[in-house]
Amino acid sequence: SLYKPYLNQELTLNDYEQMLDSYSTLLSQEYKCVYHGNEERSGANYIVFELAKALIKNFLTTEKELIAKGNRLKILALEEKFTVPIAHPELNCPIHLKGMVDRIDQWNDTIRIVDYKTGTVKPADLSLSEWEELRTQPKKSPLFQVLLYAYVFKDRFSDSSNFQAGVISFRNFDNKFLPFSLKQGKSKMVTVPLETPHFTALEKQLFSLLSEIFDRNSPFINSPPD
Repeated sequence: SLYKPYLNQELTLNDYEQMLDSYSTLLSQEYKCVYHGNEERSGANYIVFELAKALIKNFLTTEKELIAKGNRLKILALEEKFTVPIAHPELNCPIHLKGMVDRIDQWNDTIRIVDYKTGTVKPADLSLSEWEELRTQPKKSPLFQVLLYAYVFKDRFSDSSNFQAGVISFRNFDNKFLPFSLKQGKSKMVTVPLETPHFTALEKQLFSLLSEIFDRNSPFINSPPD
Protein backbone atom coordinates (compact mmCIF):
# COMPACT_ATOMS: atom_id res chain seq x y z
CA SER A 1 0.00 0.00 0.00
CA LEU A 2 2.87 2.38 0.76
CA TYR A 3 4.50 1.75 -2.62
CA LYS A 4 1.37 1.82 -4.79
CA PRO A 5 1.41 5.60 -5.42
CA TYR A 6 4.97 5.29 -6.77
CA LEU A 7 4.55 2.37 -9.19
CA ASN A 8 6.67 2.59 -12.36
CA GLN A 9 8.48 5.74 -11.29
CA GLU A 10 11.93 6.19 -9.83
CA LEU A 11 11.70 6.59 -6.07
CA THR A 12 13.17 9.72 -4.50
CA LEU A 13 14.27 10.66 -0.99
CA ASN A 14 11.14 12.79 -0.70
CA ASP A 15 9.00 9.74 -1.52
CA TYR A 16 10.59 7.88 1.38
CA GLU A 17 10.04 10.79 3.72
CA GLN A 18 6.35 10.73 2.80
CA MET A 19 6.17 6.97 3.41
CA LEU A 20 7.95 7.33 6.75
CA ASP A 21 5.43 10.00 7.74
CA SER A 22 2.42 7.86 6.78
CA TYR A 23 3.37 4.23 7.48
CA SER A 24 2.10 4.24 11.09
CA THR A 25 -1.30 5.65 10.12
CA LEU A 26 -1.58 3.25 7.20
CA LEU A 27 -0.68 0.29 9.41
CA SER A 28 -3.48 1.28 11.81
CA GLN A 29 -5.93 1.41 8.90
CA GLU A 30 -4.86 -2.04 7.73
CA TYR A 31 -5.24 -3.36 11.29
CA LYS A 32 -8.79 -2.02 11.47
CA CYS A 33 -9.64 -3.73 8.17
CA VAL A 34 -8.42 -7.10 9.49
CA TYR A 35 -10.30 -6.70 12.77
CA HIS A 36 -13.53 -5.27 11.30
CA GLY A 37 -13.05 -1.72 12.54
CA ASN A 38 -11.78 -2.64 16.01
CA GLU A 39 -8.74 -0.55 16.95
CA GLU A 40 -8.11 -2.18 20.33
CA ARG A 41 -4.70 -3.80 20.59
CA SER A 42 -3.65 -5.88 23.57
CA GLY A 43 -1.57 -8.92 24.36
CA ALA A 44 -0.10 -10.67 21.34
CA ASN A 45 -1.86 -8.28 18.93
CA TYR A 46 -0.18 -5.31 20.56
CA ILE A 47 3.25 -6.95 20.36
CA VAL A 48 2.80 -7.97 16.72
CA PHE A 49 1.53 -4.52 15.76
CA GLU A 50 4.47 -2.73 17.39
CA LEU A 51 6.91 -5.22 15.87
CA ALA A 52 5.42 -4.67 12.40
CA LYS A 53 5.71 -0.91 12.88
CA ALA A 54 9.38 -1.18 13.87
CA LEU A 55 10.21 -3.55 10.99
CA ILE A 56 8.53 -1.33 8.40
CA LYS A 57 10.31 1.78 9.69
CA ASN A 58 13.66 -0.01 9.64
CA PHE A 59 13.04 -1.32 6.13
CA LEU A 60 12.06 2.07 4.70
CA THR A 61 14.96 3.80 6.45
CA THR A 62 17.45 1.25 5.11
CA GLU A 63 16.15 1.59 1.56
CA LYS A 64 16.15 5.40 1.83
CA GLU A 65 19.82 5.33 2.85
CA LEU A 66 20.65 3.21 -0.19
CA ILE A 67 18.86 5.70 -2.46
CA ALA A 68 20.76 8.54 -0.78
CA LYS A 69 23.99 6.81 -1.84
CA GLY A 70 23.00 7.09 -5.49
CA ASN A 71 21.16 3.83 -6.11
CA ARG A 72 18.07 3.87 -8.32
CA LEU A 73 14.85 1.98 -7.60
CA LYS A 74 11.66 1.62 -9.59
CA ILE A 75 8.81 -0.65 -8.42
CA LEU A 76 7.37 -2.43 -11.47
CA ALA A 77 4.73 -4.66 -9.85
CA LEU A 78 3.28 -5.43 -6.42
CA GLU A 79 1.49 -8.62 -5.37
CA GLU A 80 1.07 -9.67 -8.99
CA LYS A 81 -0.96 -12.86 -9.36
CA PHE A 82 -0.28 -15.34 -12.12
CA THR A 83 -1.67 -18.56 -13.58
CA VAL A 84 0.62 -20.11 -16.17
CA PRO A 85 0.08 -23.42 -18.00
CA ILE A 86 3.08 -25.71 -18.39
CA ALA A 87 3.50 -28.75 -20.61
CA HIS A 88 5.08 -31.73 -18.88
CA PRO A 89 6.47 -34.14 -21.50
CA GLU A 90 5.32 -37.23 -19.58
CA LEU A 91 2.06 -36.14 -17.97
CA ASN A 92 -1.06 -36.00 -20.10
CA CYS A 93 -3.06 -33.63 -17.94
CA PRO A 94 -3.41 -29.85 -17.59
CA ILE A 95 -0.96 -28.33 -15.11
CA HIS A 96 -0.84 -24.70 -14.05
CA LEU A 97 1.60 -22.81 -11.88
CA LYS A 98 -0.35 -20.36 -9.72
CA GLY A 99 0.93 -17.82 -7.25
CA MET A 100 1.58 -14.20 -6.38
CA VAL A 101 4.86 -12.31 -6.53
CA ASP A 102 5.33 -9.83 -3.69
CA ARG A 103 7.38 -7.39 -5.74
CA ILE A 104 9.11 -6.93 -9.08
CA ASP A 105 11.47 -3.99 -9.28
CA GLN A 106 14.37 -2.45 -11.15
CA TRP A 107 17.35 -1.85 -8.90
CA ASN A 108 19.83 0.25 -10.86
CA ASP A 109 20.14 -1.83 -14.06
CA THR A 110 18.93 -5.11 -12.56
CA ILE A 111 15.42 -6.53 -12.79
CA ARG A 112 14.63 -8.31 -9.52
CA ILE A 113 11.94 -10.79 -8.54
CA VAL A 114 11.51 -10.21 -4.80
CA ASP A 115 9.76 -12.26 -2.14
CA TYR A 116 9.36 -10.81 1.35
CA LYS A 117 9.98 -13.14 4.30
CA THR A 118 9.13 -12.54 7.94
CA GLY A 119 11.43 -15.34 9.11
CA THR A 120 15.21 -15.49 9.05
CA VAL A 121 16.77 -16.33 5.68
CA LYS A 122 20.51 -16.74 5.22
CA PRO A 123 22.51 -16.15 2.01
CA ALA A 124 23.37 -19.86 2.00
CA ASP A 125 19.66 -20.67 1.72
CA LEU A 126 19.64 -18.86 -1.64
CA SER A 127 22.72 -20.65 -2.95
CA LEU A 128 23.18 -23.94 -4.82
CA SER A 129 26.00 -26.38 -5.43
CA GLU A 130 23.77 -28.82 -7.31
CA TRP A 131 20.32 -28.17 -8.74
CA GLU A 132 18.96 -31.34 -7.07
CA GLU A 133 19.22 -29.48 -3.75
CA LEU A 134 16.01 -27.65 -4.67
CA ARG A 135 14.10 -30.90 -4.17
CA THR A 136 16.18 -32.60 -1.51
CA GLN A 137 16.91 -29.80 0.97
CA PRO A 138 13.91 -28.17 2.72
CA LYS A 139 15.98 -25.08 3.53
CA LYS A 140 16.12 -24.35 -0.21
CA SER A 141 12.34 -23.89 -0.42
CA PRO A 142 12.56 -20.04 -0.47
CA LEU A 143 15.00 -20.35 -3.38
CA PHE A 144 12.79 -22.82 -5.26
CA GLN A 145 9.89 -20.39 -4.78
CA VAL A 146 11.62 -17.28 -6.17
CA LEU A 147 13.22 -19.24 -9.02
CA LEU A 148 9.77 -20.46 -10.04
CA TYR A 149 8.55 -16.85 -10.02
CA ALA A 150 11.46 -15.88 -12.27
CA TYR A 151 10.70 -18.87 -14.52
CA VAL A 152 7.13 -17.60 -14.91
CA PHE A 153 8.18 -14.01 -15.71
CA LYS A 154 11.33 -14.71 -17.72
CA ASP A 155 9.75 -13.92 -21.09
CA ARG A 156 8.50 -10.54 -19.90
CA PHE A 157 12.04 -9.51 -19.01
CA SER A 158 13.94 -11.39 -21.71
CA ASP A 159 15.54 -8.12 -22.86
CA SER A 160 17.17 -7.55 -19.47
CA SER A 161 20.87 -8.36 -19.33
CA ASN A 162 20.74 -8.72 -15.53
CA PHE A 163 17.73 -10.65 -14.20
CA GLN A 164 17.79 -11.83 -10.59
CA ALA A 165 15.50 -13.49 -8.09
CA GLY A 166 15.82 -13.39 -4.34
CA VAL A 167 14.46 -12.67 -0.90
CA ILE A 168 14.25 -9.71 1.45
CA SER A 169 13.93 -10.90 5.05
CA PHE A 170 12.41 -8.48 7.52
CA ARG A 171 13.97 -10.54 10.30
CA ASN A 172 17.46 -9.74 9.00
CA PHE A 173 18.35 -6.38 10.52
CA ASP A 174 20.07 -4.98 7.42
CA ASN A 175 17.10 -5.89 5.15
CA LYS A 176 19.46 -6.80 2.31
CA PHE A 177 18.21 -8.33 -0.90
CA LEU A 178 19.56 -11.89 -0.92
CA PRO A 179 19.91 -13.01 -4.55
CA PHE A 180 20.21 -16.45 -6.07
CA SER A 181 23.85 -17.51 -6.16
CA LEU A 182 25.97 -20.50 -7.10
CA LYS A 183 28.54 -22.01 -4.76
CA GLN A 184 32.13 -22.21 -5.88
CA GLY A 185 34.30 -24.35 -3.65
CA LYS A 186 33.37 -24.91 -0.03
CA SER A 187 32.22 -21.45 0.98
CA LYS A 188 32.39 -18.94 -1.88
CA MET A 189 29.00 -17.85 -3.27
CA VAL A 190 28.80 -16.01 -6.60
CA THR A 191 25.71 -14.03 -7.60
CA VAL A 192 24.83 -14.72 -11.22
CA PRO A 193 22.16 -13.25 -13.51
CA LEU A 194 19.48 -15.74 -14.42
CA GLU A 195 19.84 -17.01 -17.97
CA THR A 196 18.44 -19.79 -20.18
CA PRO A 197 20.73 -22.58 -18.82
CA HIS A 198 19.54 -21.83 -15.28
CA PHE A 199 15.88 -22.02 -16.31
CA THR A 200 16.57 -25.28 -18.18
CA ALA A 201 18.12 -26.77 -15.03
CA LEU A 202 15.24 -25.48 -12.91
CA GLU A 203 12.66 -26.90 -15.32
CA LYS A 204 14.30 -30.33 -15.05
CA GLN A 205 13.86 -30.25 -11.26
CA LEU A 206 10.31 -28.95 -11.57
CA PHE A 207 9.31 -31.70 -14.00
CA SER A 208 10.94 -34.32 -11.79
CA LEU A 209 8.99 -33.03 -8.79
CA LEU A 210 5.72 -33.04 -10.75
CA SER A 211 6.34 -36.61 -11.89
CA GLU A 212 6.79 -37.59 -8.26
CA ILE A 213 3.64 -35.73 -7.19
CA PHE A 214 1.52 -37.45 -9.85
CA ASP A 215 3.00 -40.90 -9.24
CA ARG A 216 0.29 -42.91 -7.45
CA ASN A 217 2.91 -45.30 -6.11
CA SER A 218 4.98 -42.57 -4.47
CA PRO A 219 3.59 -41.50 -1.07
CA PHE A 220 3.79 -37.93 0.18
CA ILE A 221 6.37 -37.63 2.94
CA ASN A 222 6.74 -34.67 5.28
CA SER A 223 10.30 -33.36 5.26
CA PRO A 224 10.85 -31.56 8.57
CA PRO A 225 13.32 -28.65 8.55
CA ASP A 226 16.85 -29.38 9.70
